[in-house]
Amino acid sequence: MEKMLEAFTTNLTPAQAMKLFTAPKDAKRTWPEYYMYLVAISEACGGGADYLVLNNVVHYAFADLRTVLMAKVDGTRQDYLQQAEELAHFAQSWELEPARHRNMGREVVAAVSKGQKKETRRCHVCNKVGHLRANCPEGGRGEPDLTFAVGDVVNGEDVWILDSGSSRHLVREESWLDEVELCNDECLQPNGEPLKVTKKGTLTLLVTACGKTKSVKLTDVYYAASVLHNLISYGKLDEKGYTLTHRNGQRVMAAKDGSDVAFDVAMRRNVLVVHSTVENQERASDVIMAALDREVSAADGVDSSVQKGSLVEFHKRLRHLSYNAVKHLAQDPSSGIEIADHRRVNCLTCAQGKQ
Repeated sequence: MEKMLEAFTTNLTPAQAMKLFTAPKDAKRTWPEYYMYLVAISEACGGGADYLVLNNVVHYAFADLRTVLMAKVDGTRQDYLQQAEELAHFAQSWELEPARHRNMGREVVAAVSKGQKKETRRCHVCNKVGHLRANCPEGGRGEPDLTFAVGDVVNGEDVWILDSGSSRHLVREESWLDEVELCNDECLQPNGEPLKVTKKGTLTLLVTACGKTKSVKLTDVYYAASVLHNLISYGKLDEKGYTLTHRNGQRVMAAKDGSDVAFDVAMRRNVLVVHSTVENQERASDVIMAALDREVSAADGVDSSVQKGSLVEFHKRLRHLSYNAVKHLAQDPSSGIEIADHRRVNCLTCAQGKQ
């Protein structure tokens, strides 16, 4: 281990480290050597990337072994290096004695698939019925979208994980999305379980960039009801010309040409996170009052001091804002609205939107 680390005493920038982390495993390296190589990269960039070591050990195994490793990953563990080392030795044993592990692999794959109904949908890669794009045996475009499970590392809606293992931006609150489109897709998680995504859209975040507040718009943001944390895909930002670097001692996501800083990045429990708030949530009261003002100005001779109406009426007029949010708003005297009827009626529009 020490000899391996001596070969990487040169300090690496986060951008350089990320390139090495995302490079495929060299076939000439054994799995224990590959593990030590990844640890050396993590140390060379100042540490704090332990979860990427585990992520890469799983991600760059060949298809059959990858399925087994994903099933063995324990998302509740936070000792990423220990778990990565265990999986590396397991992978090496698998490659040296494939016949010995063949039945074990079948059992693990069967355990992952147990209880799942026979797939009747069609794959978008090979156009065959029986599997989806994430599990396409033809490889290439059919490789799964890996969403790396990092455990309970963040709490609260103002913290996002900057994840190199996620192929897309993911949110767990559908009301944050603008320009929403329905979709029917899924990601494959490291434990082999599918993560269903049902909607996609755009989202605007209020972030800090070198200490200054600014707005950042993310496109192709997907909603998944069961995702544990809000994720920002490093890969998607890299495609748009952004990389992880440092500015004035602050870790940031910045344009590769140095022209712009997207947002500041922090480290929490060895996980890269972004502190932000959703802009359309932050300014919800402004949007609501603007909508009410437009309606008032359109009606001649109507007293605009306080508007009275039923809970259902205000729910519809305020772009189907939740009943609880409308009631909370009405409690503020400055809101200018008063609820005369508090009955809650099932809204057909909202019900259709949740299907």
